[in-house]
Amino acid sequence: MYRLLIADSDPMNQEAVCGMLDWASYGFDSILNAGSYAEVVDLALDQHPQLVLVNAEIEGGKGYDLIRQLRGAGSSAIFCLLSRRNTRDELHKAMRCGARECLHLPLQEDVLREFAEWVLTRELGGVLPQEPLSPSHQDPVLQREYSEFSRITNKIIMIVKSGYRQPQTLTGIAESMHMTVSEVETVRKLLDNARLVGKAHEVKEPEEETPEDTQAVEDTAYYQARERVDSLMSGISELEQKVVTMRYGLDGKAPQTAQEVGRKLNLTVSEVVELETAALNKMRKSGE
Repeated sequence: MYRLLIADSDPMNQEAVCGMLDWASYGFDSILNAGSYAEVVDLALDQHPQLVLVNAEIEGGKGYDLIRQLRGAGSSAIFCLLSRRNTRDELHKAMRCGARECLHLPLQEDVLREFAEWVLTRELGGVLPQEPLSPSHQDPVLQREYSEFSRITNKIIMIVKSGYRQPQTLTGIAESMHMTVSEVETVRKLLDNARLVGKAHEVKEPEEETPEDTQAVEDTAYYQARERVDSLMSGISELEQKVVTMRYGLDGKAPQTAQEVGRKLNLTVSEVVELETAALNKMRKSGE
């Protein structure tokens, strides 16, 4: 049903990733291995894998450049960067080149499983092979499993929760994560969730801080976010606006895959990716 491509120059790493999870139970009935930059490009464009795990250091080039090139060539695969550098800068590099996640090497089974389950349920529309997680793995207010969010989203949730009693603005959160325009929609959703998550962890404050004050701060941040997004969207075409809105859920609905957007707008996957890339580039230049 699905194809997985493991891009790593070390055969032992390839074998470790293959054996770490029961990929077939997740619907990945084809696992491809590539040991060099050129081999990855050939396989990715010929076999069209749904998921590609890329080592940041691969024979013949860098994983960041490889992901960027494949996305530019129209690949609709979900990319995950594998790196031995577990730093914020490495995470930002991964996000900027188009990777959905950056996982630290050596891989941990539970971390890889969490990412694979997120890809399966949120991006590919599949169903998990095991029983649903217990309530202890759910957000206490939203009643949604944390695994439904990407690891990046969960990290931003932690930032919002840890600084909930500090005045929060979209700009401040985005700057702390060094996020680009393509991540604005994630922060916008989190501002909505932060109200509920924050109330669930609320600690009594001195009487001079009133609920009205807190609500005012939250509303200000939310409307600043909306105004910023609307301003950036005004600089792209109507079709590009539709693609970006559907891909990132800016209308309040769940984000849709390139395939879903293509079906609804009568476009090919490549056309959707090209429109999305062009729109984000325009928005990024407009925001500089």
